[in-house]
Amino acid sequence: EACTLAWTFLTKTLTIPKDHLYVSYFGGNSEVPEDVETRKIWRKIGVPDSSLRKSSDSHFFGLDKSGFGAVAVSTQIHHKRLQNSCLWNIDFTNYTRHKDGRVVTTDKMHVDTGMRLEDLACVVQGVSSVYETDLFLPIIRKIEQVSHKKYKRNSNLDTSFRVVADLIRAQCAT
Repeated sequence: EACTLAWTFLTKTLTIPKDHLYVSYFGGNSEVPEDVETRKIWRKIGVPDSSLRKSSDSHFFGLDKSGFGAVAVSTQIHHKRLQNSCLWNIDFTNYTRHKDGRVVTTDKMHVDTGMRLEDLACVVQGVSSVYETDLFLPIIRKIEQVSHKKYKRNSNLDTSFRVVADLIRAQCAT
């Protein structure tokens, strides 16, 4: 259900073309097998095999082997224009790591899902950087006014603008 809701929101509500998206899913490792069920769900939703990609261990997370507790596998929806960025992630916490390091399936599935606002803003607004979106550009313009410096004139200065804008946005969001 989480996969269907995310895909529907991106492709129907926001009208992002399906062929601009691809999906990654957990491809398995030495502790947990490939997430075949999620791959089948994406196929049923209509994602073609050419847009399905097995992931590395980055889609398997939780406590390291010295710890114990919940462990999850994830699937992510990506936009082809934004390399290495994810628009939506869905985590399936259905494993537990025991004190002895064993990872076993739990009786209950827990789902944690989230949209990545900054990456989605890049796609919807047709820009290549989060700092070009309406989430950051107004802050950057204000920094230009206060500093009497121009953004996109000097790479070192641009980095400073981004750091300050990021800090200001973070403070405003809290």
